[in-house]
Amino acid sequence: AYGRVRYWDDFTGNKAIIVIDLGGQVGASVFDDLNKIMPSRVVGIDFGRSATEPTKAFLKRSEMYLHAREAILEKKWGLPRDYVDLHKQLCAIEYDYRKDLQFWVKPKDLLKKELDGSPDDADAFVMLEEGFRHIESYKANENKVELYQVENKLDQPEWAQAASERDFVENLPEMGMYS
Repeated sequence: AYGRVRYWDDFTGNKAIIVIDLGGQVGASVFDDLNKIMPSRVVGIDFGRSATEPTKAFLKRSEMYLHAREAILEKKWGLPRDYVDLHKQLCAIEYDYRKDLQFWVKPKDLLKKELDGSPDDADAFVMLEEGFRHIESYKANENKVELYQVENKLDQPEWAQAASERDFVENLPEMGMYS
């Protein structure tokens, strides 16, 4: 995974923002490793933590769905038309405002029962908006943050050194990207 991230980082001109779900068994260790080499551009999300703005949302998960909802309503960006699972999952997300006017979304466990599976696509979608928010924050503080720069391209795996943009997109399976 490290080589893939380094290649993607070079591919985007060291501008990639990586958003990682800290829940589960893998996320936290991946976050720790990446945060050592590119601390200003790795965002760790714990859906169960308190919201950054507790007067607006109950938990981080609710806050992220609120931000994504606002972005869609403001036409900041839209949804892909042909992504049926994403639409189904987003439409299943029920929300309400609590007495203290905090935005609240239905717990994920209840959604899993209704959807016969986890709303992973919807969660990834709201993490995308969180990544955009991090970019906006990063740009506002650009002079205060030291960027990670790849010092030696020879540290990359051989497939990353040789791949052009076209080859990268066309040959992902052959390069072991899905192994």
